[in-house]
Amino acid sequence: MHTKIKRDILYYKYIFRFLFFREEFLMIPTLETIQSILEVAPVGIYIVGHKGNIEYANANIVINSGDSYEELSSLNIFEAPGNKSIGLDEKIKAVFNGESFILKEVEYTSHFSGKKTINNFIGIPLFESGEKKAIIFVEDITYRKRTEEELLKTTETKTRFLSMASHELRTPLAVVGMYISSVLSGAKGPITADQKNYLESAERNVEKLVSLINDLLDYQKMNAGKMPMTFASHNINEVIEETAKDMILLVRKKGLYMNLFLDRTIGKINFDREKIRQVLVNIINNALKFTNKGGIEIHSKELKRNIYIEIKDTGVGIKKEDLPKLFHTFTRIQEKVVSANTGSGLGLSISKNIMEEHRGKITVKSEYEKGSSFSIFLPKRAGNKEAVAQEK
Repeated sequence: MHTKIKRDILYYKYIFRFLFFREEFLMIPTLETIQSILEVAPVGIYIVGHKGNIEYANANIVINSGDSYEELSSLNIFEAPGNKSIGLDEKIKAVFNGESFILKEVEYTSHFSGKKTINNFIGIPLFESGEKKAIIFVEDITYRKRTEEELLKTTETKTRFLSMASHELRTPLAVVGMYISSVLSGAKGPITADQKNYLESAERNVEKLVSLINDLLDYQKMNAGKMPMTFASHNINEVIEETAKDMILLVRKKGLYMNLFLDRTIGKINFDREKIRQVLVNIINNALKFTNKGGIEIHSKELKRNIYIEIKDTGVGIKKEDLPKLFHTFTRIQEKVVSANTGSGLGLSISKNIMEEHRGKITVKSEYEKGSSFSIFLPKRAGNKEAVAQEK
């Protein structure tokens, strides 16, 4: 290390104590030991005298700034334009009055090299032999911030593509679905049994594509934090019954049952009717995918602060190791069991987000090969953050 930079062992001792949060040492470490620690520190460290001169700088400062030891030793912190532009000169002056400071995510230009970095600064006062000093710690976060910016750009590009592709696909799919329905109804003339089967298969696949597109659009809104909620007073039992009625044909087609056990004393509460219906549909669809015999039960019950809804199935269940990832985006589990019925992997993730927007939550319990139980906690008061947490 260049001899022009002052290395007072007392400064080293002070920094060593600071870094290791100790006030006293049974043994005084040697200058070489302390110097070695400081030179490999993952952050930049420099000491400033009361006139603004740099009295010590470690290797990290030299590497990240691009300025040499000689240049740093000749620099006056209070006069450097780069320091003045971000207010660092005034912050360091305040340290000499006994204050400490933190500057986060500051764009900094090195005085001599002109190198541009993004740094976190911490300033702490040092009193040694009656003289005031300032110790400055510098964390270079340039790479992290640049990576975050690139990731944000990539995410925005992906979001725009998903939105554009989804909207562009919606219209032609709607037209295809309309023509298929028209032919199936016999409006365009009689059709054979085989033609009917082919058209019904085509109609089901169009519906799957529409459902996938809707999931992608919801995911895009959710990811952007722009999923709108329309809260109004509704009866949750009515929504459950309507949803069950709409899905009963799918349930019966698989030879399953769907039974409702609803608490008729539940009154109206505020929630987004369509979004909660979407949650119910997603969970029931999930149950249908994993259930080949038995059926589904839906229970509602009024608790002290929440309306509790339970959807139970007698399906294959979920393995314990798969439970933590169940609500992750684009996650599908046990594909070998239900490969023909897999979806986008977005439904439960979207449902979780909808419940969080209601200040509620979804939980799941499952026993492999015996079935699953999804529990929905819907606060009686919209936006009541404490309702679920305090429910007994």
